[in-house]
Amino acid sequence: FERTEPVVFAGVVDSLETQCYDEGLPARGRENWRLSRMFSMGQMAAHYGLPHGYLPSSKLSPELLEQYPVVILPNVSCLPSESGDALLEYVRNGGTLVAAGETATRDETGSPLNGSFLAEAFGITSCVPEGGTHAFSATGEHEAFQGLPWPDEGTAWDPWKGENLPVLGLDLAVRAEASGEEEVLAVFEEGEGPLAGHPAVTVKRVGEGCGVFVAGIPSRWFIRKPVGTNVLSFSRQVVAQLILSLAGD
Repeated sequence: FERTEPVVFAGVVDSLETQCYDEGLPARGRENWRLSRMFSMGQMAAHYGLPHGYLPSSKLSPELLEQYPVVILPNVSCLPSESGDALLEYVRNGGTLVAAGETATRDETGSPLNGSFLAEAFGITSCVPEGGTHAFSATGEHEAFQGLPWPDEGTAWDPWKGENLPVLGLDLAVRAEASGEEEVLAVFEEGEGPLAGHPAVTVKRVGEGCGVFVAGIPSRWFIRKPVGTNVLSFSRQVVAQLILSLAGD
């Protein structure tokens, strides 16, 4: 056992720059960056059997990144240019890069970025925080949306729509604009205000790898607005199944 090493499939980035220079983030309490963003994505990985570890943002070198089939950016709003370059090299060489929520809108000191990293890695041309928890639905029949538990009518059925479907929600949602170079797998539902119809989950082929953009942090709970009932959200399962479909081999 002395020579054994843990199997790590996904690396979740711990962004010190975001914690220090994103002035919109609370420093303490349940909504602080690590609890509500980083650890939330780590819990998603753990719940769905994806071995994971945490990567300090100061060590995002190509040599380190290549050890991970999947790298996750959990609302990493502040991204140094050298880290962005390393992540682009990683995905071009066959890695799967997943961004959740506001991503790379600022540099390491909190100054606005021009969006070139978002566009190249994910095909996203803008990323504007809207906040709150918002529902989304699939645009097709991708395998990421297969096998979801069907909730019972008493807790999740919306009688005004007449369908009983698995609930999917994203916390800390962002309004993203797509360039057309990516595949849009899901969009925010009608009734979600300025987010309605905007991409919720996208995939872009980048070199030999893939960039996955999720327009928020996958939530565990969702309040059905028409009936005011708190129900389970299965967005974590969707994102985990999408990751496995791209990098599971």
